[in-house]
Amino acid sequence: MKTVKQKILYVCTEDWFFRSHFLSLNKAAIQSGKYQTAIACNTSEARSDLENAGLKVWPANVSRSSIGVFSALRYMWQIAKIYRIEKPDIIHIIGLKPILLGGLVAIFFSKSAKMYHVIGLGTLAEGRSWRAKLVRRVAFALVVFQINRRRCLMGVENPDDLEYLRQYGKISNERVTLFGGAGINTDEFKPLPLPNNSPPVVAFVGRMIWTKGIDVLVKSHQLLRSQGVMIDLDLYGSPDPGNPNTFTGSILEQWSNIDGINWHGESTDIESVWRKSDICVVSTRTREGMPRAMLEAAAYGRALVVSDVPGCRHFVRDGVEGFIVKPDDAKSLAAGIRKLVTSPQLLKKMGKAARARIVEAYSEKHIQTKTLEIYRKLLG
Repeated sequence: MKTVKQKILYVCTEDWFFRSHFLSLNKAAIQSGKYQTAIACNTSEARSDLENAGLKVWPANVSRSSIGVFSALRYMWQIAKIYRIEKPDIIHIIGLKPILLGGLVAIFFSKSAKMYHVIGLGTLAEGRSWRAKLVRRVAFALVVFQINRRRCLMGVENPDDLEYLRQYGKISNERVTLFGGAGINTDEFKPLPLPNNSPPVVAFVGRMIWTKGIDVLVKSHQLLRSQGVMIDLDLYGSPDPGNPNTFTGSILEQWSNIDGINWHGESTDIESVWRKSDICVVSTRTREGMPRAMLEAAAYGRALVVSDVPGCRHFVRDGVEGFIVKPDDAKSLAAGIRKLVTSPQLLKKMGKAARARIVEAYSEKHIQTKTLEIYRKLLG
């Protein structure tokens, strides 16, 4: 007798983001033999990789940077059409904007169970103007309202984000699962020997945008060199045209002209990055979910210097896997880097601890097991 497979529809903003973070989850769902999958998202060159992985891809155009009333309505109309055609058993919505818009539409599709996957609260949680506070109150109250409906569960990547959302309504623990990001394949990401560069190489991997604090990292590099602590700084990542706070290529090239700083653009070989680098820095100014670049560096056995923000501080334990420093503070960041640069034994010890933490609780297997359990609960 042929098994009837349940249908999962993923909803997120970008196909390339799903490819980098959740393609392994899709593989696990398909390999379980219980599910067939589709996705609604913006499409790019990554679409073919999603289709080759067994996903049916539905283009659903939404801006990540900002969205007006008419574009929001247009997106919601697209999503509603996809829901009607696919008739999914589970709608797995990833990211705040898809939750707000796609989740609102999903209310009218009562036969579909919903998983709301919060991967960070972004700048919406940071604004201080009256307008930002008003938008935040409406948006987060709407998120809590959706989560508390029947056959709805939530995944969240750090406890700070959960407590933040609870300011806008009651959320029972039974409806929530804490995730350590999207998970790391510990068989693929194996510990690498330290290159022992002279001078040591500090690396940043991520989008070249203001919120990531790259300018603060550049200042800390110059501060350390002025103090006689020689380090090189390698920046890996591209400007993000879809983000209003992106650093332009001209600014990045100016930084590259500073002695000891190199901007390499986006790297498709992350193993090569950490094979050549001694220390990972996550200098973000704002809240994170659970930065994948941080987890990848840890899996390769690199010590970490991270900002004291949600997400980062829930993986790194100060003095164990690395150091936690004040966000948007070049002096504090420089001090954290200096501790590792001046103690090779500590650098090695913390790198091993970072790898162990990944294996203990942040592997793909951990995340897949938790997610598939959520699917079972929703269908049960």
